[in-house]
Amino acid sequence: MSVRTDGKFAVAHVSVPGYPKIWRSQWTLLGSTTGGWHVLAVVLDQARQLQCKAPAAVMQTLAGGCIRDVASPAATIEGPTASRPATADELAAISSVARRVVFQGHDSCVTYVARVSTLDPRYARAAYELHKPYTNCHIGNGVSIYMRTTAGGWRHLADASDPFTCDSGPPGVVRTLFGMCAIYFPR
Repeated sequence: MSVRTDGKFAVAHVSVPGYPKIWRSQWTLLGSTTGGWHVLAVVLDQARQLQCKAPAAVMQTLAGGCIRDVASPAATIEGPTASRPATADELAAISSVARRVVFQGHDSCVTYVARVSTLDPRYARAAYELHKPYTNCHIGNGVSIYMRTTAGGWRHLADASDPFTCDSGPPGVVRTLFGMCAIYFPR
């Protein structure tokens, strides 16, 4: 764990070895009051994705920036999907990456469901359906975005349980994979 402080605010980076990538690294914004330190915001990806719950200069120093109104994006773009079910080979390749990167091999209760973008077939989404028994299985929610790197290889890009940002992929791809994407306007 590492901690950076600036007066009444701190950002802590917690890394938990042995957990799936999605939960392994967490950033926490803390605020100090007379009762002690309290959690103000938590994110899984990068410190600059913390909510702006401290002055902008403090957030810039501690986290390299922040996002305003994380829970409610400035706008969402919705529309029809443009995807197809992954072929057996694509599903096997995406599942292999997810098994290693997202679930760290603990996926005995997971059924993988993947769809490939018809707008840009280099991108795919994967959802994880959970079933009993839940032994030897990391349980979580959400979906992931993958990008094809070679003829049969895929790379894990990101996980989310809320809408992905529209710029998580090329223009239009995220919206057509999920039926919506989010936009955050800088202040």
